[in-house]
Amino acid sequence: MGNIAPSKSDDITKFYEAMQCLGFTEKQQHTIFQIVAAVLHSGNIEFTSHDDEQCTIDGDDYNLACFCELLGILLILVHFTFGRFRIKFVSLNLFVLQTWTKLPP
Repeated sequence: MGNIAPSKSDDITKFYEAMQCLGFTEKQQHTIFQIVAAVLHSGNIEFTSHDDEQCTIDGDDYNLACFCELLGILLILVHFTFGRFRIKFVSLNLFVLQTWTKLPP
């Protein structure tokens, strides 16, 4: 055992090899990477808080645009959903969409 740490290129190569060994097609691999990229972009979306319960997203947010494009979601639908509904988490596996009593600005 040496003291040489694996590089990121070694990790991604092993990941590709593992997916091929498990029988993932090229299309499935591509889909997996699209979803991972979308999740990573979603963590960088900027929300503007208006009070304890309301926030908005800047329409020009680069990460939001990437998130939508990677998942094939129309940007306008994301803005509509965030603008009209709030998500109330009941438990880890259950959430409820509620309409706002007052719309965010």
